[in-house]
Amino acid sequence: MQNDLNQVDWRSFPVLEGVFQSGRLPEFLERCEQTCRELDELARSGDSRTAERARSAMTAYGHALQLISNLAATASQPADEPAR
Repeated sequence: MQNDLNQVDWRSFPVLEGVFQSGRLPEFLERCEQTCRELDELARSGDSRTAERARSAMTAYGHALQLISNLAATASQPADEPAR
């Protein structure tokens, strides 16, 4: 198991890095926001299984958006300043 963990490239986020490099972050965030609104509607109006899945997806989006925020903050720091 430890060997598998050593092979995981956990410091690389190719999709998000592509979004940052393309300058399309505002569009990406707008799309996330729209998806979250749709998920919220499903959480309110769907059957119990659909509502639970929508809430789980919104939680995952929240984690992803926090990751994006952290990556953006880290990217804007000078190279010699330690990450928070």
